[in-house]
Amino acid sequence: MVLSELLSARGLLPPFDARLDAFCLIEDEALRPASLRLIEDLRQGRLTVDYSFVPTKPDKQFKRALELNSAFTVKLERTGTGEFALKVKNLKTREERVLDEGSVAAFLLSGK
Repeated sequence: MVLSELLSARGLLPPFDARLDAFCLIEDEALRPASLRLIEDLRQGRLTVDYSFVPTKPDKQFKRALELNSAFTVKLERTGTGEFALKVKNLKTREERVLDEGSVAAFLLSGK
């Protein structure tokens, strides 16, 4: 018998309920480099963040975020003035906020 099966049969394994802190939606490929910098910053802030490696339709990216049990989605957009706007959506409450890049890591950590 494999050790994991033995531990599972005796109820000695902890539940495996991995959760992703955030999934970064990259809807505009021109923003991919800036989005990757954001992802790196969030990961350095001890957050688990994933994203689509290849260009994918927004609805498929969102579906993937749900499949991975992500707590939030983050999406970088350009405003009319050319600045970045960062939209953060809580997937549990469906609440959406616009934050600056400097405060997003703290916001995500507070939502854990």
